[in-house]
Amino acid sequence: AAIAPLPLHCPKLRTLNLRSCRGIDGDSLVKAVEGCSCLQELVLAGLRLPTEQDLIACARAAGGKLRVLDVGLCDGAGDALMEALGKSCKALKEITLYSAKRLS
Repeated sequence: AAIAPLPLHCPKLRTLNLRSCRGIDGDSLVKAVEGCSCLQELVLAGLRLPTEQDLIACARAAGGKLRVLDVGLCDGAGDALMEALGKSCKALKEITLYSAKRLS
């Protein structure tokens, strides 16, 4: 997808908002997040294609700098993602989980 080369052009990107973007697959999303080492805010609300494993990989890649995460209406958001966020994202201050149906 078109977002994979994003880090090459915007290496100091702090906010990535992909709300309701169509066609964003998990591999492209993970590659984009892995390359954005300054990322503090990640909005993935409404993305349907990334799996929970893709979202976990993003959480691990964003790591300690991620402060805001929106995974509302993401089909892949579940309990394993919440566990990964607790382990990897110590700076996380705000998370949006609106209609995350896989959470218990």
